[in-house]
Amino acid sequence: MNKTRNWIAMFVLIAIVAISCNTNTKKAETTELTSIEKKVLETDSIGAQLFNQKCMICHNHVGKVDSTMLAPPFFQVKDRYLRASMDKKDFIATMTYWVKNPSEDNILMRGTVDHFEVMPYLAYSDADIEKIVNYVYNNDMEKPEWFDAHQEAHEREDDRRGMGKGQGRGQGRGQGRGQGRGH
Repeated sequence: MNKTRNWIAMFVLIAIVAISCNTNTKKAETTELTSIEKKVLETDSIGAQLFNQKCMICHNHVGKVDSTMLAPPFFQVKDRYLRASMDKKDFIATMTYWVKNPSEDNILMRGTVDHFEVMPYLAYSDADIEKIVNYVYNNDMEKPEWFDAHQEAHEREDDRRGMGKGQGRGQGRGQGRGQGRGH
């Protein structure tokens, strides 16, 4: 009888260990990233590196005030492109078009020309632009500490000039959403 109890106890112990190991394996499987998730993270990492190397040369606001910047802060750029886009695909297409074709005729952020001039043409590869624009879309851009006060001052100036707020599309110049692309 003792041998039977020992065998039953050993069988129960083995079953518990086996179930426990199987559960831990399933937990490990569910916490592993899928290949698609890994690719997105890898692309985002490359996009972040390219963004910091290529875009932040001019769009960096850290330690600067509006009057010392070379280009608008990317927080403002992303906000404007999000307001002008219907979805991620449209955002990416619109921003990519701008980077490849910067000119006063197809600018989306018209008010920035008065302050910064038109962005120069940048000979970046399509692959690099795609990674950068995806990174911008997928990640929050840091808002400069001075931005809200800057924005309020511009809104007061627009009110004085009778430019109203409208819908934020084309900034009252009949351009629509997409930088002269017929949106």
